[in-house]
Amino acid sequence: MSPEYAMDGQFSIKSDVYSYGILILEIITGKKNSTIYQESSNLVGHIWALWEKGEATEIIDTLMDGETYEENDVIKCVHIGLLCVQESPFDRPDMSSVVFMFGHNAINLPSPKHPAFMVGRKINVQNSGSSGTLPSGETGGSFNDVTLTDVQGR
Repeated sequence: MSPEYAMDGQFSIKSDVYSYGILILEIITGKKNSTIYQESSNLVGHIWALWEKGEATEIIDTLMDGETYEENDVIKCVHIGLLCVQESPFDRPDMSSVVFMFGHNAINLPSPKHPAFMVGRKINVQNSGSSGTLPSGETGGSFNDVTLTDVQGR
């Protein structure tokens, strides 16, 4: 799910492009986007960190036989995947451009910009009668006590 839809409820054709980019990256790595990594919160953050270091080949699924694919083709797929998951929907290509990029080797792909992913996610666990604590015993964010009154006529 694209971040702009998850956070603001805004959906566009670029939301599908984001999801397609996630799918490409999951296929190449053999891992789900929800996989947690130490240096980042998820798969996209992990791939971005390796991409910036010039170590994108490190993400290729180890079950892929090195003789069944061209490394340059896989790097191109990672590149296109990163273009699809850029933080701003305006920076993401449309699907016709993605298809064109896959079909033509002679084009120069633009450099991907920072992808959309959340860093340092915390999961709050709320125990009954307690003020919400993390599994390690730390208190997480703020908890708002809300009272909802349902007024009904006689």
